[in-house]
Amino acid sequence: MQIDFVRSVLESKLKSFASGEQFFNDTDIKLFSFYEQLTQDNEVNRYVELYNDLVSQQNKMDLVGFGIVTTTDTPSITNLKKGFVSPFEWSCTIRCTLKNRDKMISTIYKIIEDYKGKKQDVAQLNNGKLVPVGTPTNRITLTVEDYDYIGEIISSPSTEIATILSDLQTNYGITNNATVVYVEYDGELQLYEYQTDTWVNISENNVPEHDSFEKLKLDLSFDDIKVDEPYTLNAEEYCTVTFGGTATLTTKSIRMGNDLTHVIFSKYKVKGSTDYTFPTNSYDLEPLEMPSGLNANTIPNQLRSNYFRTNTHTDSVAISIQYNFLLDLETPLIKQWFEYGRYGINNLNNGAIQLNSITPNIIYQIKELWASWGEINLYEYKGKIVEDIDVENTESDTMTLGVTIQVQGEND
Repeated sequence: MQIDFVRSVLESKLKSFASGEQFFNDTDIKLFSFYEQLTQDNEVNRYVELYNDLVSQQNKMDLVGFGIVTTTDTPSITNLKKGFVSPFEWSCTIRCTLKNRDKMISTIYKIIEDYKGKKQDVAQLNNGKLVPVGTPTNRITLTVEDYDYIGEIISSPSTEIATILSDLQTNYGITNNATVVYVEYDGELQLYEYQTDTWVNISENNVPEHDSFEKLKLDLSFDDIKVDEPYTLNAEEYCTVTFGGTATLTTKSIRMGNDLTHVIFSKYKVKGSTDYTFPTNSYDLEPLEMPSGLNANTIPNQLRSNYFRTNTHTDSVAISIQYNFLLDLETPLIKQWFEYGRYGINNLNNGAIQLNSITPNIIYQIKELWASWGEINLYEYKGKIVEDIDVENTESDTMTLGVTIQVQGEND
């Protein structure tokens, strides 16, 4: 069931929190996923009965909170023969005492902060168990962290894990901070730990026993937190904290927008009678949207021999990639585009180009890093801004900036 993927991902994040004063973790909060849809009276009664059972267990076990994760509507499944795509809505309600309310809210906000703008890879074992795994680069830093999945091993786990980590550093600049990683070996999901100069299999007691597994991806978005009015029960004050949002569950092969983990821009060169090459200065940007298109310059012709049916010949193609960014003035390049696109400010120094200059003929070096289930793809290209720099005000009063980049051929 789709909702169980949400529960497993939230539970995995709770497990990553250290026990202490700042956040609750999985020893304080237990989450359950209910498949009932709260649309009919008999289902509502059934839900309340189960919820009361959990409340009773919470009182007996002296836990900080018991949470229920449920769908708020029937999940849909996109009508495809191949692949699996299921968008749905979800909600999580956690009951806690009033004295734990503020720390519970802080914990939920931390979960939202860690998951927003990212997707989560989840392994579905053939025994039905779910195991969320991390993805290298699926965070602000270009790193491999503990419990990331790094790929498939063929024959020699310790040697091949070391090779994979070395290749990530050499080919993509991805630094290894992990001492525990997931891999696929002999069709199974296995966990390895670095011990005394070698990688040791620690799957027993850490990964449920299974023979095979399926690779899926879950993308979460969030609504804000709602806290119900406190109530008194057995001389103790309680409240319920609710958060939720939308989610999309897909199989590994379906490309998701959040598979694009990094878009790195750097000014490269201005072509002229004397070329100006910029000093290396990269900006890691996060696009809200990134559509693209390929336009062909096609020449038609027709012949009597084929009854004047049109033949075509394409002599060139133009590739354009559009990016739409939140107008965040803490990012120097975004600020330069904004001032140039809205006011024509180009930051030329007595007509000469400098690092923070913007001109129509700057060629940019652009890198896109895509990551999913241990597969890292780096696409590099050079491009120029064509057409307009669009500065717009959204309905939520935040401002966005859109640029259209034309991929350059040999013009570098």
